[in-house]
Amino acid sequence: MKTKDFDEYLCVNYTDNEWQKITKFAIIGYNSHKTKEHAMNVSLTPELERFIQNKVSSGLYTSASEVVRESLRLMTTYDDVQKQRIRQLNAAIDIGLNQLDQGQKIDAKEAYEHQKKKIKNIRQKKD
Repeated sequence: MKTKDFDEYLCVNYTDNEWQKITKFAIIGYNSHKTKEHAMNVSLTPELERFIQNKVSSGLYTSASEVVRESLRLMTTYDDVQKQRIRQLNAAIDIGLNQLDQGQKIDAKEAYEHQKKKIKNIRQKKD
């Protein structure tokens, strides 16, 4: 059997139940004997299982475990970015509160009109 035919068989001819078993097997550590990975049983929704199957079928990933690991790495990066954004927002809030304490403020109506002008300018640039 050629590699392509084998890959097509793996990706196309399994029933949903068989794919579910294969996906769970892959997630709990196909290569765990070669690396210091720890086995973990994970339950997935049918949509997530199909997503993983499609990624493996595309050839971009060699196993469901690889898809899950990459997804978790991306989630870690996303969490780090979110933490950084929260720090930046907190810093901006602190600056604003300090300005208020020092009497540096703008009347609400004036601030509203200023923002309306900014929005109008942005819209005009898009047109």
